[in-house]
Amino acid sequence: MPENVGSGDLTVTFLDEPIHLDPATSLRFGRQGDLVVDENPFMHRVLGRFVHREGFWWLQNHGSRTVLTLTDADSQSQTVVAPGQQSPIVAANFLLTFTCGPSNYELEGHQHVGSGDSDAPRFPLGTATMDFGVVPFSNEQHLLLVALCEPRLTGSTASPTNQATAARIGWTITKFNRKLDAICIKLARQGVRGLRGSPDSLALDRRTVLIDHALQARLVTQDDLGLLPGEGRPAPEG
Repeated sequence: MPENVGSGDLTVTFLDEPIHLDPATSLRFGRQGDLVVDENPFMHRVLGRFVHREGFWWLQNHGSRTVLTLTDADSQSQTVVAPGQQSPIVAANFLLTFTCGPSNYELEGHQHVGSGDSDAPRFPLGTATMDFGVVPFSNEQHLLLVALCEPRLTGSTASPTNQATAARIGWTITKFNRKLDAICIKLARQGVRGLRGSPDSLALDRRTVLIDHALQARLVTQDDLGLLPGEGRPAPEG
């Protein structure tokens, strides 16, 4: 990625129609907004927004249930932006994909290299957003997160129950639920929404929010899969 990506203009293309943005402008998209993607009733009126600040372009997820996925068109690396969160766009060329009801959508993006200082950092510094929802975890709490994220990291469409995930790492369901509650409380205190229980909230919803956040904030990565117990390898303590 060129070091000055983000310091110039941004072009967002949908259905072969390019929209050019300069750092003084932003773009809201969804069922309404600056870019009307579709009249799909499953789509939020304003699902997301492209905005420039602190020298970088950012993608904000303004939805409450739809996950936005940024894919670097060159490296194919992905960033998941969960509802209510935002992420800097660090790829020169990218795809934004999301699903609303039965329909899938794709927007293309291209960042024009600016003419700023060549010594500018590749990633924004001094912003609390980069650390949003990143808290220290014990070894066992981290292991639980890895186990929850394993299906997504391995490309599986399975959605194991808490009971099955607890068994995967050799825990009782009581221990699993206790550790899960502790993780959710930690992240909720940092402002991550959708993790605190309420009479009308489902456990599956909370787990989905947690997995989305863990992957988007890189609390868990592909490299962590080796921590999971395998044949002859016990789960780590701590």
